[in-house]
Amino acid sequence: MMYLEMEKLNMSKKKKFVVTGGAGFIGSHLVTRLLAEGHEVVVIDNLYAGFKEFIPEHENVIHVNVDISNWPELSKKFSYFKGAEGIFHLAACARIQPSIHDPNITNDYNVTGTLNILQLMRMCGVPNIVYSGSSSYYGNGASVPCHEDDPGNPETPYAVTKHMGEEYCQTWSKLYGIKSAVLRYFNVYGRRSPLVGLYAPVVGLFFRQAIRKEDVTIVGDGEQRRDFTHVGDVVDANIRAMNLLSGPSWDEINGEVFNIGTGVNHSINEIAQMVQAKLKNNNVNTKIVYVSQRSGEARETLANNKKAKKLLKWKPTIDLEEGVTDLASYYLNNADKIKKGVLK
Repeated sequence: MMYLEMEKLNMSKKKKFVVTGGAGFIGSHLVTRLLAEGHEVVVIDNLYAGFKEFIPEHENVIHVNVDISNWPELSKKFSYFKGAEGIFHLAACARIQPSIHDPNITNDYNVTGTLNILQLMRMCGVPNIVYSGSSSYYGNGASVPCHEDDPGNPETPYAVTKHMGEEYCQTWSKLYGIKSAVLRYFNVYGRRSPLVGLYAPVVGLFFRQAIRKEDVTIVGDGEQRRDFTHVGDVVDANIRAMNLLSGPSWDEINGEVFNIGTGVNHSINEIAQMVQAKLKNNNVNTKIVYVSQRSGEARETLANNKKAKKLLKWKPTIDLEEGVTDLASYYLNNADKIKKGVLK
């Protein structure tokens, strides 16, 4: 993957890290990156939304299958957290619409699960956490582009619970000295993004629908705009944040929130057209259909990423054209698996 070609950061000394949700879309890419940099990784994932085959087979990775919302079971895994330099906390019950239909399970994973992880960090003396937040915190009516200091307007249980996780991390920093950084992601896409389900992220969903010769379904009028951020850039932001928390300049970012987005957005109609263009020379003809608008979804997302650029020394390096081209190649090479429904 492209992100493995990025600048290697100053984490050369072998360390132990815990990645919750490490069998998921973003988490598995992060695990791969940490292993490539020579670290030991403990993956905490009950495979509710992740897949065991996403976890690299490597001598320096251990998979612990446990539900983070179940304290009696999680607390038995004490030994796996001992000696860790930090935790990348990505485990969550993701997606906006499912949280509306079943807010309890979303709260269990995103709030109780985060609290449990922080409590285990206290018990085990783990000093650092990088928390995966969400741009859904800003909601509709937010200023565009969104700035970290803008007032939040969470409009769904998912957005509320992800923000509560942020608050817990920042409170545990103040009370117990656990250093934290919050990364608010904007519309992450890339390889291993979920392809199935009504609410799969749109880029991968469009490719799956087209390759399976299904209608490409656009919600609403398609003029909603999203700041699409490649998973490789998201991984890089995580590494940079942890590196800073672990280093002498930790106080510059401790307790801070960072927007992780490109600062450029595109309409859903543009994405559908890009997918069509990438597939047109491969005997894949697509028909676009429009379906009813869903509640709880922002009209526009766009990140002001100046803070991340300044303090994390991070910047997006993979533009949408490059990322979608990579996905087209990947999905076409796996077209048979997509048609059979076996590509996750």
